[in-house]
Amino acid sequence: MRQPLSRARIFAAALTLVDRDGLEALTMRGVAAQLGVEAMSLYYHVPSKEAILEGVFDLIIARADLPVGEVSAPEWIRGTAEGFRRLAVQHPRTFPLLTTRPIPLADVAAAEPIEAGLAAFARSGMDAAQAYAAVQAVLISLLSLGLLESQAVLDPDTDAASQLDALPGPQFPLLSAVPDLDVTRATVVSCLVETLVRGLTEPGPGN
Repeated sequence: MRQPLSRARIFAAALTLVDRDGLEALTMRGVAAQLGVEAMSLYYHVPSKEAILEGVFDLIIARADLPVGEVSAPEWIRGTAEGFRRLAVQHPRTFPLLTTRPIPLADVAAAEPIEAGLAAFARSGMDAAQAYAAVQAVLISLLSLGLLESQAVLDPDTDAASQLDALPGPQFPLLSAVPDLDVTRATVVSCLVETLVRGLTEPGPGN
Protein backbone atom coordinates (compact mmCIF):
# COMPACT_ATOMS: atom_id res chain seq x y z
CA MET A 1 0.00 0.00 0.00
CA ARG A 2 1.39 3.37 -1.05
CA GLN A 3 2.16 5.79 1.76
CA PRO A 4 0.10 8.99 1.71
CA LEU A 5 1.89 12.13 0.64
CA SER A 6 3.11 14.47 3.33
CA ARG A 7 5.47 17.41 3.60
CA ALA A 8 8.04 15.18 5.31
CA ARG A 9 7.96 12.62 2.46
CA ILE A 10 8.21 15.38 -0.13
CA PHE A 11 11.24 16.96 1.56
CA ALA A 12 12.94 13.58 2.00
CA ALA A 13 12.39 12.75 -1.67
CA ALA A 14 13.71 16.15 -2.70
CA LEU A 15 16.85 15.58 -0.63
CA THR A 16 17.38 12.20 -2.28
CA LEU A 17 16.96 13.82 -5.71
CA VAL A 18 19.42 16.63 -4.98
CA ASP A 19 21.94 14.29 -3.40
CA ARG A 20 21.91 12.25 -6.59
CA ASP A 21 21.56 14.86 -9.33
CA GLY A 22 22.35 18.27 -7.80
CA LEU A 23 20.32 21.36 -6.91
CA GLU A 24 19.64 22.21 -10.55
CA ALA A 25 17.65 18.96 -10.86
CA LEU A 26 15.15 19.95 -8.19
CA THR A 27 11.82 20.68 -9.87
CA MET A 28 8.24 19.92 -8.90
CA ARG A 29 8.12 17.28 -11.64
CA GLY A 30 11.42 15.80 -10.55
CA VAL A 31 10.29 15.44 -6.94
CA ALA A 32 6.96 14.00 -8.06
CA ALA A 33 8.75 11.43 -10.21
CA GLN A 34 10.94 10.50 -7.27
CA LEU A 35 7.76 9.82 -5.28
CA GLY A 36 5.93 8.13 -8.15
CA VAL A 37 3.08 10.68 -8.19
CA GLU A 38 1.81 13.47 -10.42
CA ALA A 39 3.37 16.90 -9.93
CA MET A 40 0.01 18.53 -9.25
CA SER A 41 -0.48 16.36 -6.17
CA LEU A 42 2.48 18.07 -4.50
CA TYR A 43 0.67 21.40 -4.43
CA TYR A 44 -1.76 20.09 -1.80
CA HIS A 45 1.20 20.02 0.60
CA VAL A 46 3.74 22.60 -0.64
CA PRO A 47 2.97 25.77 -2.59
CA SER A 48 6.15 25.96 -4.68
CA LYS A 49 9.65 24.75 -5.44
CA GLU A 50 10.92 27.45 -3.08
CA ALA A 51 8.97 25.88 -0.23
CA ILE A 52 10.58 22.52 -1.02
CA LEU A 53 14.04 24.12 -0.95
CA GLU A 54 13.26 25.60 2.46
CA GLY A 55 12.12 22.18 3.66
CA VAL A 56 15.30 20.50 2.40
CA PHE A 57 17.36 23.22 4.06
CA ASP A 58 15.70 22.62 7.42
CA LEU A 59 16.00 18.85 6.95
CA ILE A 60 19.75 18.85 6.42
CA ILE A 61 20.27 21.34 9.26
CA ALA A 62 18.46 18.86 11.50
CA ARG A 63 20.64 16.01 10.19
CA ALA A 64 23.80 17.97 10.96
CA ASP A 65 23.13 17.53 14.68
CA LEU A 66 24.43 21.01 15.46
CA PRO A 67 24.90 22.08 19.09
CA VAL A 68 21.74 23.19 20.89
CA GLY A 69 20.88 24.09 24.46
CA GLU A 70 23.38 25.50 26.93
CA VAL A 71 26.85 25.05 25.48
CA SER A 72 29.99 27.13 25.76
CA ALA A 73 31.15 29.25 22.82
CA PRO A 74 34.11 26.91 22.07
CA GLU A 75 31.77 23.90 22.20
CA TRP A 76 29.36 25.62 19.83
CA ILE A 77 32.09 26.54 17.34
CA ARG A 78 33.66 23.06 17.35
CA GLY A 79 30.30 21.27 17.27
CA THR A 80 29.07 23.42 14.39
CA ALA A 81 32.27 22.72 12.48
CA GLU A 82 31.82 18.97 12.98
CA GLY A 83 28.20 19.12 11.88
CA PHE A 84 28.87 21.13 8.74
CA ARG A 85 31.80 18.91 7.79
CA ARG A 86 29.59 15.85 8.22
CA LEU A 87 27.00 17.40 5.91
CA ALA A 88 29.63 18.32 3.32
CA VAL A 89 30.82 14.71 3.20
CA GLN A 90 27.40 13.02 3.34
CA HIS A 91 25.47 15.51 1.17
CA PRO A 92 28.05 17.21 -1.09
CA ARG A 93 25.55 18.14 -3.82
CA THR A 94 23.06 19.53 -1.32
CA PHE A 95 25.54 21.41 0.86
CA PRO A 96 25.62 24.56 -1.35
CA LEU A 97 21.97 25.13 -0.41
CA LEU A 98 23.16 26.16 3.05
CA THR A 99 24.79 29.26 1.58
CA THR A 100 21.49 30.55 0.14
CA ARG A 101 19.31 30.83 3.25
CA PRO A 102 19.87 33.63 5.79
CA ILE A 103 18.71 33.33 9.39
CA PRO A 104 16.17 33.38 10.94
CA LEU A 105 15.01 30.02 9.63
CA ALA A 106 11.46 28.97 8.91
CA ASP A 107 11.67 25.81 11.00
CA VAL A 108 11.89 26.16 14.78
CA ALA A 109 14.10 23.09 15.20
CA ALA A 110 16.52 24.31 12.54
CA ALA A 111 16.78 27.71 14.24
CA GLU A 112 17.68 26.25 17.64
CA PRO A 113 21.43 25.86 16.90
CA ILE A 114 21.61 29.52 15.92
CA GLU A 115 19.88 30.53 19.14
CA ALA A 116 22.32 28.32 21.06
CA GLY A 117 25.26 30.09 19.42
CA LEU A 118 23.90 33.53 20.23
CA ALA A 119 23.34 32.49 23.85
CA ALA A 120 26.81 30.97 24.12
CA PHE A 121 28.51 34.17 23.01
CA ALA A 122 26.21 36.26 25.21
CA ARG A 123 27.22 34.19 28.24
CA SER A 124 30.86 34.79 27.33
CA GLY A 125 30.30 38.51 27.83
CA MET A 126 29.32 39.78 24.38
CA ASP A 127 26.38 42.10 23.85
CA ALA A 128 23.64 41.18 21.38
CA ALA A 129 25.31 42.83 18.39
CA GLN A 130 28.68 41.27 19.13
CA ALA A 131 27.13 37.83 19.62
CA TYR A 132 25.27 38.05 16.31
CA ALA A 133 28.44 39.16 14.51
CA ALA A 134 30.36 36.28 16.09
CA VAL A 135 27.75 33.71 15.02
CA GLN A 136 27.74 35.09 11.49
CA ALA A 137 31.54 35.07 11.35
CA VAL A 138 31.60 31.40 12.40
CA LEU A 139 28.86 30.41 9.95
CA ILE A 140 30.43 32.24 6.99
CA SER A 141 33.85 30.71 7.70
CA LEU A 142 32.56 27.17 8.18
CA LEU A 143 30.16 27.29 5.23
CA SER A 144 32.97 28.45 2.96
CA LEU A 145 35.13 25.60 4.23
CA GLY A 146 32.23 23.19 3.75
CA LEU A 147 31.88 24.20 0.11
CA LEU A 148 35.52 23.30 -0.47
CA GLU A 149 35.03 20.04 1.41
CA SER A 150 31.96 19.09 -0.62
CA GLN A 151 33.75 19.89 -3.88
CA ALA A 152 36.63 17.68 -2.80
CA VAL A 153 34.19 14.81 -2.21
CA LEU A 154 32.72 15.23 -5.69
CA ASP A 155 36.10 15.70 -7.37
CA PRO A 156 38.68 13.89 -5.22
CA ASP A 157 41.38 14.19 -7.88
CA THR A 158 41.57 17.96 -7.45
CA ASP A 159 44.81 18.79 -5.65
CA ALA A 160 45.83 22.44 -5.65
CA ALA A 161 49.14 21.64 -3.96
CA SER A 162 50.27 19.45 -6.87
CA GLN A 163 50.05 22.45 -9.19
CA LEU A 164 52.86 24.07 -7.21
CA ASP A 165 55.34 21.63 -8.76
CA ALA A 166 55.58 23.92 -11.79
CA LEU A 167 56.93 26.83 -9.75
CA PRO A 168 60.66 27.53 -9.91
CA GLY A 169 62.08 26.24 -6.62
CA PRO A 170 64.80 28.87 -6.11
CA GLN A 171 62.28 31.70 -6.47
CA PHE A 172 59.56 30.03 -4.36
CA PRO A 173 61.33 27.71 -1.91
CA LEU A 174 58.52 27.64 0.66
CA LEU A 175 55.67 27.14 -1.80
CA SER A 176 57.65 24.49 -3.67
CA ALA A 177 57.98 22.51 -0.45
CA VAL A 178 54.22 22.39 0.18
CA PRO A 179 53.49 19.19 -1.83
CA ASP A 180 55.90 17.29 0.44
CA LEU A 181 54.35 18.55 3.69
CA ASP A 182 52.15 16.32 5.81
CA VAL A 183 49.21 18.74 5.81
CA THR A 184 45.82 17.12 5.27
CA ARG A 185 42.42 18.70 4.80
CA ALA A 186 41.66 17.76 8.39
CA THR A 187 44.72 19.74 9.48
CA VAL A 188 43.44 22.83 7.67
CA VAL A 189 39.97 22.42 9.16
CA SER A 190 41.39 22.11 12.66
CA CYS A 191 43.56 25.20 12.13
CA LEU A 192 40.57 27.30 11.05
CA VAL A 193 38.30 26.05 13.83
CA GLU A 194 40.84 26.60 16.59
CA THR A 195 41.63 30.05 15.19
CA LEU A 196 37.94 30.91 15.44
CA VAL A 197 37.83 29.57 19.00
CA ARG A 198 40.84 31.62 20.10
CA GLY A 199 39.81 34.75 18.25
CA LEU A 200 36.22 34.78 19.51
CA THR A 201 36.56 33.41 23.02
CA GLU A 202 39.98 34.28 24.42
CA PRO A 203 40.59 37.78 25.84
CA GLY A 204 42.90 39.86 23.72
CA PRO A 205 45.70 42.11 24.98
CA GLY A 206 44.30 44.84 27.17
CA ASN A 207 40.97 43.04 27.79
